[in-house]
Amino acid sequence: GRAYAGNGEIHAICDTYDEYNGTARSNHLGRSVIGLGDLNLDGCDDYAVGSQNEDVPGRSNQGGVRIVYGYGGPRCPPAQRISRLATNEVNSLAGWSLAANDFDGDGIKELVVGARARRTNNVSVGGVWVVPGTFLANLTPRSAAVAEEAEPISLNGSGAQWLVDGDYGGSNFGWSVAAAGQYLAVGALSDEEDGIAGVGKVRVYRVAGDGIVQEPVAIVVGETWRPGGRL
Repeated sequence: GRAYAGNGEIHAICDTYDEYNGTARSNHLGRSVIGLGDLNLDGCDDYAVGSQNEDVPGRSNQGGVRIVYGYGGPRCPPAQRISRLATNEVNSLAGWSLAANDFDGDGIKELVVGARARRTNNVSVGGVWVVPGTFLANLTPRSAAVAEEAEPISLNGSGAQWLVDGDYGGSNFGWSVAAAGQYLAVGALSDEEDGIAGVGKVRVYRVAGDGIVQEPVAIVVGETWRPGGRL
């Protein structure tokens, strides 16, 4: 579909500049998309796209994220290249949500990846990674044909300090993510409060130069008098 400009207005339909297709049925590539700016400083902007239902042998529904690098500019490569990131964990649904923000002010954006079903101690509490911009900038872009056959790079590669987990089973922590300044907001629409299920919460964390500060600086709670409100 497309927006209707109205009678007498100019309708402009641009040609597709770039297209990246999923590689398997029901991977749900494109569930989330976020711009990253120019990660590798080649003059072309890059973006990330999530595929939360992606499988690899032995790890169903682990999900994943692809960094798609810009191309075609004066100093850019002539063809599309990608890098793949994944949790290497079963049923985490990584890539359900994405955000990007330059938390440390170094000019390179960090990537935020929500995995609303990530399991801790075999309980589906959800989790969120912040992938440092320096880590992203050091990835080696490859052609799609080569990258899709290679093992994806682990989201845990920067260390556990860049991961924050939910507190309750089935809370869907990581359902939504947003970031600004030094702060990361994580939504958990099925979280509970005072034993009341499904009220939902948003937790706000500070992101420091060495990782996510695990204690939230603020928590916004849904209305407990409306169970199932799912803030």
